[in-house]
Amino acid sequence: MTAPCALTEALLRESGLFSALEELLRAEHVALANADLPALEAILPRKATLIDALSECAAVRLQTLRDAGSTPDREGAESWVAQIGGEAATAWPRLLACAARCQAQHAANAVLLEALAGHNRQAIQALRGIGGSGLTYGADGKPTSVAVDPRDLGLA
Repeated sequence: MTAPCALTEALLRESGLFSALEELLRAEHVALANADLPALEAILPRKATLIDALSECAAVRLQTLRDAGSTPDREGAESWVAQIGGEAATAWPRLLACAARCQAQHAANAVLLEALAGHNRQAIQALRGIGGSGLTYGADGKPTSVAVDPRDLGLA
C-alpha cells in the first residue's frame, strides 16, 4: 500500500473513531446529568475501547508519516495531506474538528463530574458530622451526639 493510501485510510478510520467517541461522550454527559449509574457502567468500557483504538490509529498515522519522510506531528501531517490532496485533504480537517469537539465535551463532562463529586463529599461530611462527631438517635428516639472516627466509615 502506498503512503498516500495508508495515510488516507488511517485518517478516515481515526475520524470515524472520533465521531463514535463524540457520540459516546454526549451519552456520558446525559448519564452523568441524570446520575444514571447503569448507563455509566455501560459507557466506560466502550469509551476505554475507543480510546485504545484511537491510540493505535494515531500510532499508525505517525508511523505512516515517518515512512513517507515527513515529521510525525501536526505540521508534518498537514504538509503531507496538502501534498497528496484528495480524500485525505477533507478527512484531516474533519478529524481535527471532531477531536476538538471531543475535547470540549470531555471538559464539560469533567466539570459535571466534579460537581457530582462535590455533592458526594458534602454527603460524606454530613454523615461524619461537623468536627468528626456524628448525630445519632438513642433508644429513646432523642438525638445523641457521638464521636465518629472517620476511619470507621471506611470499614463499613
